[in-house]
Amino acid sequence: MKGSDLQDWFVKSLSGKSVKEKITYLIDITTDYLQRFNIDAFAIKKLHPSRSSPTLNKLSESIKSVARNEHLSIIEYPISTIERSLLIGKTNKKLLIDEVLRIYPVIYHDYEREQKNKNRYLTRMFEAIALGIVCNQALDSNKRVITNS
Repeated sequence: MKGSDLQDWFVKSLSGKSVKEKITYLIDITTDYLQRFNIDAFAIKKLHPSRSSPTLNKLSESIKSVARNEHLSIIEYPISTIERSLLIGKTNKKLLIDEVLRIYPVIYHDYEREQKNKNRYLTRMFEAIALGIVCNQALDSNKRVITNS
């Protein structure tokens, strides 16, 4: 995002058989984004310990390492905080996606395409966009979102 404008969105699959190959590819992708966009902060979904893996933790740490090397802010929120920040009352993935679509109707065609899939692959993309929205709101108001998790 640049300000509140959505610049790019998609799910990128990490190619490579080994963790080392995946980390190298992830660093390349991250570096490419740093060169293409004027990034001043990284928004990363905080991993839930029971829903994570050693590989996912290494990949997350690799992104944070790139951000630290570039002296960029790293902002992490768990999905529960993202949902509470964007939704009032009950929260679930469908309501979160609906809110993202309300804010960014340009991605509605991705949502329609996703509805045809049994395995909802793009749900992570909508979560990532929601994370960006919450982080952008926090940065705009110069305050941190309060977390209870």
